[in-house]
Amino acid sequence: MDRKLNIVLVSNLYSPNVIGGAEILVSFLAETLAAQQHKVTVISTMGPSKETIHRSCINGVDIIRFFPKNLYWLYQKENPNIIKRAAWHVVDAWNYSTVKPFRQLLMSIKPDIIHTHNIDGFSPVIWSESKKLGLPVIHTAHDYHYLCPRSTLLKRSSEICTNPSIICQIYRKWYASQMANIDCFSSPSQFLLDIYKQSGVDFKRSTIVRNGVIAEKIVDAVVDCSQEKNRINLLYLGQLSEHKGVSTLLRAFERISPTQRYILNIAGKGPLEDEINEIAKTNPYIKYHGFISGEKKKELIKCSDALVIPSEWYENAPISVLEAYHHGVPVISSNIGGLPELVQHNENGLLFEMGQADSFASQLMRMADPALVKQLKIGALKSGQHYTAKQMTEDYLRLYSELI
Repeated sequence: MDRKLNIVLVSNLYSPNVIGGAEILVSFLAETLAAQQHKVTVISTMGPSKETIHRSCINGVDIIRFFPKNLYWLYQKENPNIIKRAAWHVVDAWNYSTVKPFRQLLMSIKPDIIHTHNIDGFSPVIWSESKKLGLPVIHTAHDYHYLCPRSTLLKRSSEICTNPSIICQIYRKWYASQMANIDCFSSPSQFLLDIYKQSGVDFKRSTIVRNGVIAEKIVDAVVDCSQEKNRINLLYLGQLSEHKGVSTLLRAFERISPTQRYILNIAGKGPLEDEINEIAKTNPYIKYHGFISGEKKKELIKCSDALVIPSEWYENAPISVLEAYHHGVPVISSNIGGLPELVQHNENGLLFEMGQADSFASQLMRMADPALVKQLKIGALKSGQHYTAKQMTEDYLRLYSELI
């Protein structure tokens, strides 16, 4: 696009306030747009403060934060109880404290288009206010938040919910009615988009825009960073909880003979953190690194033979998969959610039956074949070339142009 646009991105959290991949992707998009000389403003939230609105600029992106009054701020460290969380969702269904500051910001910025991402905290009132000002609205869904208060489609037992309660059905109908204010609903995966459509949401327009990450340089050779020869380095990177399939991972790893010299590196935090730490103390083939980020995370990925994602919930399009591909690291994942759209079996990774430790172990043991490993790494490198922030930005710019 030759014309330089004035774009507002809305994300409930933004760097340095990062909880998940959505905030990272928004920063990739914002900074890539700004580097192409588009005017980019991110509207985000902050905690309660004497300062009504906080303004800053990071890497050419104007960032404006304010606090939509509610029982707590999403980024606060304490974990609110279930009653407080439920009350928060009630307020967030239509948060009137968002209306005035959001409208004033849009009137002062005068954007060409509004692109919303995670809006919990702001509430869907921002879609309505944008339409009142005659602005086109595109929304990118990163999870199942408008179908499920937990955003995961999981029951408290961590099982996938297939029969939502009456309260959840009312919740869905409310958000479905508010999504009528969206001109285009975008999803990083076909799976997530299909789930929304199957739930009865009627979109004016919907599309798929694949996620992309910023890479300093996509490596052009497969490098073995192993400290010792004949080691097969596996990496789990993420939340340590049941729905992420961590227990299945441990059972599968038990089935692999130690003589194969597999090493399982685990990085992350969560409810199973203490259990993982204790297992790592007694098993020399399992190394627990705690929560890692930045250069340490990058080095751990680069020196892995495979990233393992044993999820037992409907993953959408994890950033970790794309990061692995950029370093020529294949992915071994469960065959659920949006993962099979990213992981092509025997090409850039391997798929196994979700929740089946035997199926998982059989795919892990295939990594003992050097020819297969090399084939998968080359496939991962090729895939990495498609999932870039630049490509993602170009796709969104085409969409912006059509909507304006």
